[in-house]
Amino acid sequence: MGIDFGIDQHHKLWIIEINFYYPSHELFIKLKDKTMYRKIKSLRNTYMKDL
Repeated sequence: MGIDFGIDQHHKLWIIEINFYYPSHELFIKLKDKTMYRKIKSLRNTYMKDL
């Protein structure tokens, strides 16, 4: 499950979207610098090992 959220200028948390299926990482793979993409995949793999 993936949750997209934002924080406004008053520090209020807003839920933008909840994805119940495999979250898409395709926007991150399009970046020239793949650092964030690799971090996301690493965190996901670590999380899946703990299940």
